[in-house]
Amino acid sequence: MSATVQSLAIHYNHRIGSSGTNLLHASGVSAQQSVFHLHFHLIPRFDGDGLDAWPKLPSAQYDKNELLERLQMED
Repeated sequence: MSATVQSLAIHYNHRIGSSGTNLLHASGVSAQQSVFHLHFHLIPRFDGDGLDAWPKLPSAQYDKNELLERLQMED
């Protein structure tokens, strides 16, 4: 799947003259997924297009140490 996404991004850049591409994927309700199957959004980018793909976000409210412990737990 990664190779296909990369190939499409290169194709878009070549055909429409974009200088870059952003790839968006959301998985799960908490990630604001609205279509519940695996899909990607390829967003062609141009120098000076004004789109901020990395907006400043507020800090997430969770205990990092607790998450780390849970990730290290064996099932």
